[in-house]
Amino acid sequence: MKSMEYSYYRAPKSHKHPKVVPIFALGHHKPMGEGEDEFTKTVINFYKYGNRKETEYLMQRTLELFEKRFKGDLQYDLVCIIPTHAEKVLNPNMLKFAQEFAGKVGIKFDQVLERTRTIKGQHEQESIEARKENVKDSLAIKGDVRGKSILVFDNYSISGSNCIDAFDTLISAGAANVVFICFGVGFKGKEGDFDLNPNMGKKVSEIIKMFHWPKLSKEKIAEFKAK
Repeated sequence: MKSMEYSYYRAPKSHKHPKVVPIFALGHHKPMGEGEDEFTKTVINFYKYGNRKETEYLMQRTLELFEKRFKGDLQYDLVCIIPTHAEKVLNPNMLKFAQEFAGKVGIKFDQVLERTRTIKGQHEQESIEARKENVKDSLAIKGDVRGKSILVFDNYSISGSNCIDAFDTLISAGAANVVFICFGVGFKGKEGDFDLNPNMGKKVSEIIKMFHWPKLSKEKIAEFKAK
């Protein structure tokens, strides 16, 4: 039997609340210009085409992550996904994936997030500030999320801006807990991520309390990158 692979934890700060935005990921996104790898290609092919091979691989990895870190911890009330950059549009492959996942783990799927205006693609933005401004106030809540614990899916979180905006929108609407599962997080922030060894038994709530991202100071990360 193949051993469980590493997963990763990243938790940027909320822009509106004294909280961190907990993001759990299966791997790191490496753009084509930086030597795009097989994991990145897998997620891109899934997102664009919904290929069976890639879908099955990502579902297996995500279920393993859920079983190891999420099950027996917080009780989630619903699953949803982050909308695409286009107004009121959801990626059909992400939607189908999240609905199937929710069915497998016994959590209700309810798309409570809606994009209220079309934004530019985050990959087109040249700075973190530009990405932050691009998504600002572009999401709205559909339904009542007060007091609920919500598990949110996205394909990638590069700068964290989409997840932060979704987190702030949900928490501001009264959600009790919001946790993200992204297939990939940005490769450039890798040095500050926590590598979650599959042999470590910690659950999500413990990881959020114990691990304060980034694990290295900005100075140490800059020093590392300069080598």
